[in-house]
Amino acid sequence: MKFGVICSETSEDRIVNYIENEFSINTVPSTGGSDFDLVLNSLIFSVIDGDVKQIWGFLGDLKSNASGLIPPLVTKGSLRVIGSFEEGMAYRIFSDEQPVFFDAAAGWICIGKRSNAKNGVEFLSGCIAFISEFGLFETLWIKPVFICGGSAESGHLFLPQSGHLLRSKMVT
Repeated sequence: MKFGVICSETSEDRIVNYIENEFSINTVPSTGGSDFDLVLNSLIFSVIDGDVKQIWGFLGDLKSNASGLIPPLVTKGSLRVIGSFEEGMAYRIFSDEQPVFFDAAAGWICIGKRSNAKNGVEFLSGCIAFISEFGLFETLWIKPVFICGGSAESGHLFLPQSGHLLRSKMVT
């Protein structure tokens, strides 16, 4: 499976959340569907028209196991999946589970080998993918909004960089 990076001035205008009591990741607003999906550990990448448009799924109980975890600067744009894939199917990016690193102070989650890949793109707000020079997926970086209890629609938001706990209610 090969990937490409399409640079632009913007990324998808969607927010990635980590819902702590569910140990889950979701993206809001949701796309509501996909052409096909990709799987990284227990996270799903929803692909529409060849581009990754959202991530969601189970991430597990995050325990801080890294410090100084900050991704290199990247451009905004799209993460393109190259190839032909059957609609409605899901495809694993890796055959095995990838390591998960979490820096509670910085708020960053890193999934995959922490490599020196230079081809990175922020394809969702706070969500960065690094691709090797051969077009292979290497690392996913996520700086989600942490939601303490409830759901993305109602709960408490924890902003690690400030240490503030906020009550929120999203209105649709």
